[in-house]
Amino acid sequence: MLTYPVFPKEEQVAVLAIPINLEKISQDLKNEFKLDEMTNIIVTNEKSIVIANLLYPSFIGKPIQRKELSEQVLLNFEKSFIQNDVDGIKRI
Repeated sequence: MLTYPVFPKEEQVAVLAIPINLEKISQDLKNEFKLDEMTNIIVTNEKSIVIANLLYPSFIGKPIQRKELSEQVLLNFEKSFIQNDVDGIKRI
């Protein structure tokens, strides 16, 4: 749920709320692009909160836990980067 307070003057008069199903967004991404079963796409916001994670939906709505990954995401927010994953394989 995304919420936004409404202040037409100095006093808050309402809160706008939009329900967003992040798990459905992840599934729609997987279906739309006809991805291989083991392909993973992770989408984050500017605060490293996971918006979509195709292989691990339990991470959706939570911040990236690995400090080095979170730092790289923040440094390269609009770009791709290469990292060594926990299994030793380089990932883009």
